[in-house]
Amino acid sequence: MQFTPQGARTMRILLKAKPNERIQHTIHKGYKFATTICDLSHNRVYDVIEGKRIDQVSSKLLKYKGRDKVKVVCMDLSSTYRSIVRKCFPKAKIVADRFHVIRLVITHFMTFCKQVQPDEVKWQRDTTNLLRTHRKNIKKTNLKSRAQRLKELDKFLENNLAIREAYLFKERLCELLNRKRQNFSESIKNIRELKKLMHIMKYESVKECM
Repeated sequence: MQFTPQGARTMRILLKAKPNERIQHTIHKGYKFATTICDLSHNRVYDVIEGKRIDQVSSKLLKYKGRDKVKVVCMDLSSTYRSIVRKCFPKAKIVADRFHVIRLVITHFMTFCKQVQPDEVKWQRDTTNLLRTHRKNIKKTNLKSRAQRLKELDKFLENNLAIREAYLFKERLCELLNRKRQNFSESIKNIRELKKLMHIMKYESVKECM
């Protein structure tokens, strides 16, 4: 039932109607695109809509009953899908999914690193990979152990204080965003911590380290 062209890569958007109901929106990169609607809790596919344009998807979703009961939409950062959600699920809150938020953080961090140290960060692939990867996820390679790679990273950061400050902030933010299975009180603490980090991003800078 799922419209999946061979070799296509997928990106998912989750629309949460009730605690046990979700609508999964899958876009396939390449020549074919599709939208899959399903209940992930019970592994049931409700419908498949071919296409990704606003008119293609919304024309079908607008025919569904109970759209006003959808409370939360978890999706990527695409403006196209935000428009679809606002049109088809007017009462739903839009939440960016964890993967795309973290990827956006890393993208901005790497852009900053290339501005501060354009030659080494842009052309040294191993340095780029070390900076991009969450510290606890750094692994050994065929040529270097994990300890050696961490030592190289720490040496690079010692010689580039501005990048070091941004790196530590990136690690702190990604660690927060990666926390899973949090209860209500833990979630409240996480929200407060995130607000503090957002305040730092908006009003503080690492220019004094450059």
